[in-house]
Amino acid sequence: MQTAWAPSRVIQHPASFVTLHEAQKRWVLRHLRAGDANGLSKQKGHHMELVETVIRQFGETIGLSDLKLDSENICSLTVDGEIEVFFQVLDFKTNVIRLNSKLANLNSVPKSLYQHLLEANYNGIGTGAAALSINLRSSEVLLTQAIQADKLSAEEFADTVKLFVKYTSFWVQELVELAKFPSDDPVSMPEMPVDNLSSQMQYLMP
Repeated sequence: MQTAWAPSRVIQHPASFVTLHEAQKRWVLRHLRAGDANGLSKQKGHHMELVETVIRQFGETIGLSDLKLDSENICSLTVDGEIEVFFQVLDFKTNVIRLNSKLANLNSVPKSLYQHLLEANYNGIGTGAAALSINLRSSEVLLTQAIQADKLSAEEFADTVKLFVKYTSFWVQELVELAKFPSDDPVSMPEMPVDNLSSQMQYLMP
């Protein structure tokens, strides 16, 4: 934050005035910073409340009234005991909730399939609004998606999560099948059956 102080004018005054001037400056800056901190705190509180409300309402929709972020701003749900979806907030100010779901262990996916995964990401042809990714630290293949929570109604948010679970279910099965036939040749992109709900999705349906 810029202030209207003019250092060149201060130098022309006696030392006692300079000391007073600097003391006043420090006092003003300290209070301005305190004001900014309070404002940011209130702003963060507003965004946090919005995001937490979205997650709580979604939890109530699917019968999990205790679904809420933990101290690390993460929560998860498991679909049919097979698919675990993590909800994570990295920065409340953005109102973005990130979805992450493990598809397979990295060592179980032949490198010959990497091109297949990249092809599926192109314009969301096989992932919708989500994206396939690799986490080298955890040695996992993941499906991830960022949701702008403040842009969606409760129903739209629920539909978005349902579709994410649907794609997750598809890729969990797809990678298992493709891994049975390792090859150095690129694998063609299969047609994504987005119009058929899998059994796993029934858990999330109203």
